[in-house]
Amino acid sequence: MQTFIEGGVKDFTAQSYIGILAPAATPPAIVAQLQKAIASGLTSGPAAERLRAMGSEIATNEQMTSAGFAAFIRADYQHMGEAAKLAGITPK
Repeated sequence: MQTFIEGGVKDFTAQSYIGILAPAATPPAIVAQLQKAIASGLTSGPAAERLRAMGSEIATNEQMTSAGFAAFIRADYQHMGEAAKLAGITPK
């Protein structure tokens, strides 16, 4: 069996991520509060230190915004779709 890279998926990296999502109708002020609190917790303090100690990569400042995380999810979706196609996986 070939690896993804051997099968033509250039620079393939297996990864997982965790993110926070809110309903589309969430008021912008609430989204801003959540975003600020989450970014603060992920950039300094015990939670950030623990995540880094486990080998986690913390999101960039841009990825910690609503627009940045949405762009990240869209790009990941596209990459996984390409990998699935090359692997012959089709949704049912």
